[in-house]
Amino acid sequence: NQSISEGDERQTVHELYLSNSSIAFWKRTSVTRDSSASQQQEWKTTGLEICFFRFLELGGLAQDVDEFFDFLAHFPIHDARAFRTSDLFPCSKVWPAMFSLMPHIEQITLDGLSPGPARILNSKRPVAGSSGFLQQEYILPKLEELILYETWFRFRPPHPSAKFLCVRELCTVILERQMAGLVLKRIVVTNCVNMDERDISLMRSMLQGSGIDICWDERTYRERIEQMEDVENPPEPDNSDDDSWFDRSECDSDSDEDSEDDDTDDDDDPYP
Repeated sequence: NQSISEGDERQTVHELYLSNSSIAFWKRTSVTRDSSASQQQEWKTTGLEICFFRFLELGGLAQDVDEFFDFLAHFPIHDARAFRTSDLFPCSKVWPAMFSLMPHIEQITLDGLSPGPARILNSKRPVAGSSGFLQQEYILPKLEELILYETWFRFRPPHPSAKFLCVRELCTVILERQMAGLVLKRIVVTNCVNMDERDISLMRSMLQGSGIDICWDERTYRERIEQMEDVENPPEPDNSDDDSWFDRSECDSDSDEDSEDDDTDDDDDPYP
């Protein structure tokens, strides 16, 4: 397709979207418009989507992974600035290989059923050090913005000690990357599922002083959590106001006794 033809520097891909059923590319072109007062420069965005004949599997056979990267290398994605993914659970080696093809990514969006953001940000790749020996470096060295859109914070009723595991792991790896000189500027949380203000409060507390701007739309989409074997196909989330999405029986076996105690600190339970 000429719009993203390889070798045409004017048509460099700006954003790439990848799911288990399709891949899409967008490019941005600067357009100058004349107005009565002055000239205005705007961005025009055009795209191309390729649908796969079968679900993309990047967590299994090495041959499938190699074939995918051979396919991806034919597109001008080296200077891409944005990446978005959903419904994709590849093996750990895929992320370093993929982002080595896109070293300038500044924005990542995890949409819906995506791998935990900490899993991606904690990925490393081997590079040759000044001494000639290989050393491990974090991927996405230029990442500035992380967008969590309709992302599930919880799939199953967690153990009491792991109720905030998603947030804790994310904040920990962000701080570790910051110590390595990789500074994230912004986290956006929009329409996310099975989370509430307590997750955001913990995130802000752990990242206090880091200079990271945390934006939350204050919506709490909740979905009943079952002991689902197939986490890739959970029921669609709704926006009900009750807490039925969280199974207290998994975490609070003494709930009846606690209810009789007026001095119980409800803040200790993230899902009362």
